[in-house]
Amino acid sequence: KDRYVISYNGEVYNFESIRKELEGYGHRFKTGSDTEVILAAYEQWGTQSFAKLEGMFAFALWDKEEEELLLVRDPSGIKPLYYYHNEAGIQFASETRAFQFIAATSEANKTWPVYMLAYGHIPEPVTIYNNVKPLPKGFFICYNGTNKKISLQNFGFYSFHEKEQDAGKAQNEIARLLRQSVKQHLIADAPIGVFLSGGIDSGILFLLAAELKKQGLNSLSLYFNEDSYSEKRYQDILLNQVNCGRHQYLLKEDAFLDALPTILKQMDQPSCDGINTWFISKYAKEQGLKAVLSGIGADELLGGYPSFKRMPLAAFAQHAPNLALQVGSKWKGRKLSRLSYLQIEGITGLYLFLRGQFAPGDIARQLDCTEKQVWGILNEQPVMPGLQGLAKGNQASWMETNLYMQNQLLRDADVMSMA
Repeated sequence: KDRYVISYNGEVYNFESIRKELEGYGHRFKTGSDTEVILAAYEQWGTQSFAKLEGMFAFALWDKEEEELLLVRDPSGIKPLYYYHNEAGIQFASETRAFQFIAATSEANKTWPVYMLAYGHIPEPVTIYNNVKPLPKGFFICYNGTNKKISLQNFGFYSFHEKEQDAGKAQNEIARLLRQSVKQHLIADAPIGVFLSGGIDSGILFLLAAELKKQGLNSLSLYFNEDSYSEKRYQDILLNQVNCGRHQYLLKEDAFLDALPTILKQMDQPSCDGINTWFISKYAKEQGLKAVLSGIGADELLGGYPSFKRMPLAAFAQHAPNLALQVGSKWKGRKLSRLSYLQIEGITGLYLFLRGQFAPGDIARQLDCTEKQVWGILNEQPVMPGLQGLAKGNQASWMETNLYMQNQLLRDADVMSMA
């Protein structure tokens, strides 16, 4: 039992069913934690155990007998994990800023400002340090402590299948899976919170959680003095239907400005988002809440963004001659200025056209470099798979899930909630 050592960040939601299965093999447990289940599962099934885990997790597992280190990241990439490897060994951390204290990893990546201005975030596998890489989601690294070599292997991924043609069956299956997911997330002895913005996504989660958890549920919401930006009236409609701990916070300009330097310092990697998560996570901590549900992922999977409607036209425009795209990008207007991005093939060009922040010419002027240099950097990373076999709606969903949600929403939510 002393053979394995684990450093673990996250939560496995199906650990109780895995524990029952392991008990059938003769395993006995001293605690009720999912951490102990991960270790026992690895002892029983080895690396095949990783595919059994449902949840958000990143962990390092050291095998004393084999002198092997395993770094593992969940298939959704909810929890971050970064590493650096050379002939001398391996270093790893859940945040990139940890690497600034290691000489071999402290060299800044000079291309990151280009990615930041184009994407609004730093897209994987790019980081702000030259030699630091993110462990891809659904992968694990096996590091041999004797010969110092590593191997990278996939254990789980999600894909799109266009099989269900019956809308009624699809709706029923979504409702069943959503209820099951919320129920798994509510397994906790301590009180649980729900980030309630007032929108459809968080509203559905909140009502489901209230139905499944009769006691100990808390809502957490932000609102503003400016009525045109505040969703308090929608929050109140939902809150008046449920008996729960009700926590609504008025965020004023002075509080925002006072906290901004701290938020930027705690951001780890640059992003144009995440500030709202910092504030609502701060309020959750003040209420003693360690587990909180959010509606991230609904828009990406169920077509909640404008990109789903715009994808067919954008994909058609991507086949236009490059000269036409270059000329069109000179027209005034932010959206039209991004037309030139469609010269980049595949989903990368479509994403930057539909969601990009600044056009290449604007980036070159801001960074005092040539537009050719900007194009060279953006064409290099990230490398995306071909999605020609997917319908346009599923292409949009893949794009929003694997670029926007993955690199911006999930990373910002993790970093800001841990700050």
